[in-house]
Amino acid sequence: MVTCSVSECAVNHRNNPDNYTFHRFPLDSIIRDKWLRLIGRVGWIPKKNSCICSKHFLDKYKRKSRMNTILLKGAIPTLFVPVQIKERVATSYVNRDITHPPLKSQDQEIGDQLTTREKYILSKNNKLKQKLQEKQKKIRSLAAKNKRQTKKIVTLINVLRKIEPSLEMEEQYSDIDMACSNE
Repeated sequence: MVTCSVSECAVNHRNNPDNYTFHRFPLDSIIRDKWLRLIGRVGWIPKKNSCICSKHFLDKYKRKSRMNTILLKGAIPTLFVPVQIKERVATSYVNRDITHPPLKSQDQEIGDQLTTREKYILSKNNKLKQKLQEKQKKIRSLAAKNKRQTKKIVTLINVLRKIEPSLEMEEQYSDIDMACSNE
């Protein structure tokens, strides 16, 4: 399943109401590293088919053909990404205006501004989200197990249906044998 690699972006090939296109990470390591910093996933290594949706690129970086949206060389994702970007007038180096992400994560910066009660609620919220994810995983696991069990039951029912006629015949033969032995 094709999914956008930008953190907190929910666009994928099924959840794509605006028909965004997906673009693979560039092979050029310098530009790829810039993309990774911008999407907030430093240290993550994109796989061969990892993509970013066109929602994160300015129109000046896109060229539309009949059916596809093609990114221009040197395009960088600047929209709806977690890292702040300074915009400048066009220079000879298209990608040099990227600021490095702060050392503190956004959660830490938010945490510094919160009261003790708000931090406690945020902590509880994170724990509940984690429990919810675990429960959803358990539900998926049980649903798969239920599906397998249902298949086994259907198979057994089909086997029984095939065996039942022969069992009825055996009962008839045993009735005849009893009748013969009584005479």
